[in-house]
Parts: sequence; structure tokens; C-alpha cells
Amino acid sequence: MRQYAAERLAESGAAEETRQRHLFYYLELAESADLRGPDQPRWIALLNAELDNLRSAIDVAAARTDAEAELRLVGGLWRYWWVRGYLDEGRRRTEEALERRAQSAGRVLARALNGSAGLAWSQGDYQRAGDLASQALAEARADEAVFEEALAHNLLGVTAMKQRDYEQARRELELSLALGEQLGLELDVVTAKLNLGVVALESGQTKAAVPYFEDVLVYRRRHGVAQGVGFASLNLGEATYRLGDYDMARDHFDEARAAFDSIGFRAHLGHALQGLAAVELRHGNTREAVRLLGRAAALLADVGAAADDFDPALAGEVEAEARSRLGDDEFGVAFEEGRRAEAQTVPAFS
Repeated sequence: MRQYAAERLAESGAAEETRQRHLFYYLELAESADLRGPDQPRWIALLNAELDNLRSAIDVAAARTDAEAELRLVGGLWRYWWVRGYLDEGRRRTEEALERRAQSAGRVLARALNGSAGLAWSQGDYQRAGDLASQALAEARADEAVFEEALAHNLLGVTAMKQRDYEQARRELELSLALGEQLGLELDVVTAKLNLGVVALESGQTKAAVPYFEDVLVYRRRHGVAQGVGFASLNLGEATYRLGDYDMARDHFDEARAAFDSIGFRAHLGHALQGLAAVELRHGNTREAVRLLGRAAALLADVGAAADDFDPALAGEVEAEARSRLGDDEFGVAFEEGRRAEAQTVPAFS
């Protein structure tokens, strides 16, 4: 059917005009998608349905060497690739667009650079993420693009955090926070607070991290932002687990699980299941803990997220203790049960 339609279009003499209209339509769609607010599930569902058209639009822009259109498309779609776990595709397309950018500059380039930095960070390529975010910061400042400037500081902050430079991380995140407060960018203020909490958590200041996450969770619940609820709850789950409040940790991990499942955020859905596995182990439910590890492994298998995107020690601790309780054979059976069950599950979000 597609071949027939393409032939008829070519015969009509309107093929080029139609491709141009197609490109403009999907460029507008990519840039209009609000993937940070309460309408995120609706937008993700729409982008899911239009994914092949969006890919085609990027291909057309690249073939025409329309560098600005290509940068605008990848800059609008990078959060979608991140949430849905299409990290390899997202990085490849953003990097290719950046290589072909010619004279593009300013906020369009800053947005694409930030997107590429975010995807590199999500895969654990922190050196590349820092380089891209630094370039984005320079472009944003030159064009007075404050939103992209705040995001670049945020990315530089979380990159420094993963490299264990916690002082630098705090400086960058506080700059992002200050820019957000200065211009009333509430979402950027909340994001900076969340990441300041993560810095506290990862640097061993667990109690100090909790108020950050609680403030963010209240805001995200009030505004109905599933991804934001998921991140705040996931981090609260980790903090309360490390503080020994396993019942509270279960509640937070379960809220994170539901939030991430609602938008199809596979990587962090897997991390929420790892957190629930740790809680089940502490309550003596060893086989259920292992099944949850198996479910998490099935989700994480093809995403390609960084190994330290969530507490890298937690799943290893659960596995080591569960193996000592059950033995390798019984552990393997329970793990495979969970892996198969997740592979056969119809996702809540499609």
C-alpha cells in the first residue's frame, strides 16, 4: 500500500511539496510535545503512534541537509527517547544531527546539545555528557536562552555528581535553581531540588536528602506529573530503605512503580522493582524478592541505561543475600519465573 501510494504521489508531481508539508507538520509536533507536564502520558501516546513518521521527518531533513530542521526535531524528541528507553537511537540521531549542524547556533543548537548530553548521561558516558552540556551552556548564554542555560547547569551538575565531584555538582545545581527562581521556571526549580537531594543521597547525607525529595513529591503530586512523582518516590524509597524504615520504603517504591508504569518509563520501572525486591527480602519474602529482580532484569535488558542510574549496590546486595538463603539453583528458578512473567506482561502504557 505504501509503495502504491508513493508511486501515485510521484506521478502526481506533488511528491516534493508533500514531503515538505510532512516535515513541517512533524517538526511542529516534535516541538509542541510537552513531556514535562501533567499531559505527558497523552503526548507520549501520540509520539508512540507517530514514531515512524517522526523518524521519516528526521531522515528527510538529513537528506536535504536541512540542519536547523534536523536539530529542532532531535531537540524536541530527546526526552521521548529517554523516557521510552530508546537510548541508542536517540544518541545516534542527536549526534548525527550535531555533526551536520553547519552554521546553526543559539537556542536551537543549545537544545539539541542538551538533549544529546542528557542521553549520553543516561548511558553513563559522563565525559561526553559534560562536554556537550558545556557547549550547550555557551550557546544558551550567547543567545540569552535562559531555559536551556538552566538545563545545561543541571546536566553539568548531575554529571559532576556521577563523577563524585559533589561540590561542583552542588554549585552547578544551585546555579540552575537560581536561574529558575529568577525567571519563575517552576519545573526547573523543582528539578534542581530533586537533584540536590540526589547529591546529598549519593554523598552519604541520607537524612539531609529526604526533605528535598518530600518537597518535590508534594509539588509533583499536586500538579499530576507522573514522571516527577516517580523520581521523587524512587529516591525517597532508597533513602528510607537505607534509614531502615522498610514499610515506608515499600510505599515509596510502589508509588514509583505505578508512576513509571503509567508512562512506560522502562528503566526506572525496573529500578522501582529492584527497590521493592530489597524490601521484600528484609521482610523475609525471599522468593518474591528474587522474582522481582527477574522482572526488573527483563525490563532493563534492552534499555541500555547506565549501571549506576539507580543505587548500583542495591540489586547486588539482594542477589547475594537471596542466593545465600535459597542456593543457586532455587535462586535461578525464582529469577527466571520473574523474568518470564515480566516478558509476558502487557504494559499498562503502550
